[in-house]
Amino acid sequence: MESRNSLVNTGILALILVVVLIIGVMLVTSVRRITAPIEDVRQSLREQVAAMTHPTPTIIPDPITIIHEIRSLSRLLIR
Repeated sequence: MESRNSLVNTGILALILVVVLIIGVMLVTSVRRITAPIEDVRQSLREQVAAMTHPTPTIIPDPITIIHEIRSLSRLLIR
């Protein structure tokens, strides 16, 4: 009789552990789903700040270089 009670207690304990594990997994999944949009906003904000603080440099050519290039192109068109 005592071994049967021990077996029932072990089964109940195993069932409780499985239920707690399932609830834990569901809780972690729910928290990740809830915080995903917040992480997306944070990443977007990081990208915008990076774009403002490190803009792409604009290369402005020397006016003399522009004149020389136009002259060489005009020579090509005349021939």
